[in-house]
Amino acid sequence: MIRIGIVGCDSSHAECFSQLCNVKDFPGRVRGARVVSIYGHDPERTAQVAEKTQIPRIVEDPAEMLGEVDAVMVLFRHGGLHREHVLSFLEAGIPAFVDKPFATTLSDAREMIRAARRRGTPLTSFSCLRYAPAIVRFIKGLKKIGPLTAGVSAGPGDVKSEHGGFIFYGVHAIELMQEAFGTGVRRVSAVHHAGNLVATLQYEGAPVVSLQVLHNIPYFFHVAAYGKKGADGSVLDSEGLYPAGLRVFLKMVRTGCEPIPHEHILEVVAVGEAVEKALKTGRPVSVPEELL
Repeated sequence: MIRIGIVGCDSSHAECFSQLCNVKDFPGRVRGARVVSIYGHDPERTAQVAEKTQIPRIVEDPAEMLGEVDAVMVLFRHGGLHREHVLSFLEAGIPAFVDKPFATTLSDAREMIRAARRRGTPLTSFSCLRYAPAIVRFIKGLKKIGPLTAGVSAGPGDVKSEHGGFIFYGVHAIELMQEAFGTGVRRVSAVHHAGNLVATLQYEGAPVVSLQVLHNIPYFFHVAAYGKKGADGSVLDSEGLYPAGLRVFLKMVRTGCEPIPHEHILEVVAVGEAVEKALKTGRPVSVPEELL
């Protein structure tokens, strides 16, 4: 049985992952793991999550979990809080999942990954949308129309989010873009109008992708792809994303094999940082090739 510690419980993810592990009749329950302790900044919220999801221990300091957990999930909404809360676990050799967005700055992201590499600690971060069954099938199907030359990745978000700006929810669209079109973004330009952000991302060679983070839409995610053999597009069904994502993390804990290369995680942060800079300056921004 893998013992998990939850650090940060202001988002619904803390409840969902804990219920999947701890609550016997919870739909999609994932066996083989149990959340045994939790830490949060708001004592009332932390107590509510612990009671609702049957977590036996609330700690006043995340360091109290060291020696008592086999893995940790750092789940603060604001990516700027992740580095300070995960480093001690990485240094202790405890496998870690850091929720989206991994970080709000490339410098924070680099520090976390370097710490993991120094100690040889498995570390991952992803939007669980990457692993929703319908999305996995859609992405695989894009091979039929490839090589891809252009596309769109769109989803909800808020450029002015108190949880770190557009990257808080815009990261979903970035990660879906990476799943569909791969890595290698080299140049970013962006505009913000009437609550909506539209960025143009140029890959090295091809494709070119329109990244859309939209504030005035219902909750949905959409990917369209255009290739030399055709086109495809869909509003993506996210059902089953949390059990699928949790299983990916637990497999990493068991095997030590990280599901996403560190360079891919870093590129997500680098693209987010470049979009923010492009919005502020009104000019195209380059994404560095060497991310570590």
